[in-house]
Amino acid sequence: FTMPAVKEGSVIEYKYKITSPFKSNIDEYRLQEDIPVDKAYLRFSAPEYLVYKTHQKGWLPIKIDKDGKDRTMNYKYTKSAGTNRDVVVDKTISTDITFREDISEVTMVNVPAIKEESYSGNIDNYTSALKFELSYTKYPGSNYNTYTATWEDVSKTVFDSPLFGGELKKTGYFEKDIDKLLEGISNENEKMMRIFDFVKSKMTWNSVNGMFSDEGTRSAYKEGKGNVADINLMLTAMFRYAGLNANPVLVSTKSHGIPIYPTINGFNYVIASVIVGGNKVHLFDATNKEGEMNILESKLLNWQGRIISKEGNSTWVPLNPKNPAVTNTMVKASISSEDFSVKGTSQNRYTGHYSMKYRNTFANLNEEDKRKRIEQEVGEVEVSEIEFENLDKLYKPIKLKYDFEAYDLVEEIGGKLYFSPLLFLAVNENPFKMEDRQYPIDYGYSVKDRILVSIDIPEGYQVESLPEKIQLVTEKNIGSFRYSVSNTQDKIQLSVEFAMNEPVISPTLYKDIKKFYQLLIDKENEKVVLSKI
Repeated sequence: FTMPAVKEGSVIEYKYKITSPFKSNIDEYRLQEDIPVDKAYLRFSAPEYLVYKTHQKGWLPIKIDKDGKDRTMNYKYTKSAGTNRDVVVDKTISTDITFREDISEVTMVNVPAIKEESYSGNIDNYTSALKFELSYTKYPGSNYNTYTATWEDVSKTVFDSPLFGGELKKTGYFEKDIDKLLEGISNENEKMMRIFDFVKSKMTWNSVNGMFSDEGTRSAYKEGKGNVADINLMLTAMFRYAGLNANPVLVSTKSHGIPIYPTINGFNYVIASVIVGGNKVHLFDATNKEGEMNILESKLLNWQGRIISKEGNSTWVPLNPKNPAVTNTMVKASISSEDFSVKGTSQNRYTGHYSMKYRNTFANLNEEDKRKRIEQEVGEVEVSEIEFENLDKLYKPIKLKYDFEAYDLVEEIGGKLYFSPLLFLAVNENPFKMEDRQYPIDYGYSVKDRILVSIDIPEGYQVESLPEKIQLVTEKNIGSFRYSVSNTQDKIQLSVEFAMNEPVISPTLYKDIKKFYQLLIDKENEKVVLSKI
């Protein structure tokens, strides 16, 4: 539809109706939005024969008023009335049925907006909403039929599907290739990595998610492409064929939400796992050709996955990596005594999810686009002589080296020079701006950043003052920050270490993390002062 006279203040009001046969899967009703809601109202009714239970989401209290009333419905059906001269005669019977209608109502007023800020993950996971799930049916004259599942019920249902557990049993189509691939190999780790790399190189993901095979693993193997389940169930089957303790893992992507109660619909992705050394679990996703063992794409780092064993049993497994993503940066710089410009070299080393991020960002860029992208990251700094190492080599840290030149990092006031010893690497803005936050801080993975800076003091100047060293540690040692600066006769030396040890942080610690960041920013922006000799 169009609104020819639309202007600020216009109101759009619309009504729609959904007709669906899926009585067990009622759409979630959102009571909160990213704008304030004056009034949210929900009325849910169902005949007494269908019994639903409710699942609440978000931090706002939801009061459900339950009531009921008798309702009469006219019911017509056709019944055989016998035969007339060998012709079957049908008779339509009309009758009234009286039953109780169970009603649930929710009214909320002045609902605050849910505000998204940095490190929110999928904000929909924390938006206040209500979900009705069919628990059981009790039709007159019939037995109870239970629909609400336990996690074990979900696991068994998925495993028993021919498009899941059935595909895991198929091996004939790849046996010769895997036998040849693993000839003479007995080490478990080498078997894992050879099979993983083989599937990544042979198979191409068709961009379709899903827990169940679409084309069938045999057909997908022949075609060289398939959906998530085609590829990762195939990978699991190959691991098992090689004698590894491998199982598929059900996952919900961040955009799909968090499966907070037992339901098959709570998952939309499957990856592979291998258990080694008794209880150490390694995770694999062969749809990502740049993927590495235990380094899943950010879209998959959504709390936990559900491992489905050969027997159909299941258990939770954390999806976040145990090891942090690490950056090591070493900067050597000098300040011109003439125009106070800063020139230097930056050497960087990235591991874990940092290396995945840089591969995904830079692998397919030409030299000019690489330069522009790095300059976007470092701000008002000109970059040249860019050198990458291992950008096309998995399982190795990425190394990045470049020269830089900047003209606004040093301020001259009254014959004195003022600058942050972190130069262009200082954090300038606190990512946490709200007074309070009711949902977790989600980094996706733990991080550790180390920075070493060496700055040549320009000729004719001496150090007048340096920032004091500091060490900050948050509550429960979730985050830490260490800052130390010193000088010799002709150099300023800086060492900075930042770590966030937990990938997901409780909202109860929000104010502590916000204060921690502000202290960090204040310190990183303190100035070295140089005066003329």
